[in-house]
Amino acid sequence: MQVTTCSMELTHAETEGPRGGFFRVRATPLNCLIGHISAAHLNPAVSVAAIILGKINIPMAVVYILAELSGGIAGFGLLQVVTPDSILRSKSNGSCCALCVTLPHPELSAFQAVLAEGLATSVLILVVCAVWDKRNERNTDSVPLRFGFTVMAIAAAEGPYTGASMNPARSLGPVIWTGVWDSHWVYWVGPIVGAVLTSFMYKQVFDRTPAHVIQVTEDDNEQAIPLQSNRHSKELEAERGSNLNITQA
Repeated sequence: MQVTTCSMELTHAETEGPRGGFFRVRATPLNCLIGHISAAHLNPAVSVAAIILGKINIPMAVVYILAELSGGIAGFGLLQVVTPDSILRSKSNGSCCALCVTLPHPELSAFQAVLAEGLATSVLILVVCAVWDKRNERNTDSVPLRFGFTVMAIAAAEGPYTGASMNPARSLGPVIWTGVWDSHWVYWVGPIVGAVLTSFMYKQVFDRTPAHVIQVTEDDNEQAIPLQSNRHSKELEAERGSNLNITQA
């Protein structure tokens, strides 16, 4: 991911300002390649959303995030190996340029930059939540295209503001190798906060899918009842009393 993201910027290495949107097409092939294996998170913000939605547990999320960060660092390292030094080191004093480093527009305040990244990530996570929704489980054939077009649209709209990273792993790799840490925290705070708020909102507002069927035993009578949400079982217990025995099917 990092290689395809940053290689698009080689002809723009000496330009100033944000360079968002060049990575937009890489989501489609990667979802096709590994989506059926690991759900193709590729992004710590997506992994955080997966925790909130109950798709993975915290230990597994740690594994995902470490893999994502390692991939971002290794990917930009590989790009350094195959990129001419004249492009990587474009300044007269030999210091490394900000190739592939996501930077907010110089006229944005820190709050505006965080808000822009948070909003962009929120749109992405909203699509992730919809794709993971059980009501959508039969509509997965076009998921890679959906993600590709989603990232493309977000990058076109938000790219001029902060580079439309939406992904701490994507932003970490270049700063590790170039040492350009300016405003890097924006690309952690914005996406993570956006992912947490959006996934929590989706879970509370839209998560009304019959998740599974339970067997209710009360006075030796059994009844199959579909759960309408994660809160439904608690409401059912409160309504029918503590002597209700609920087991998942």
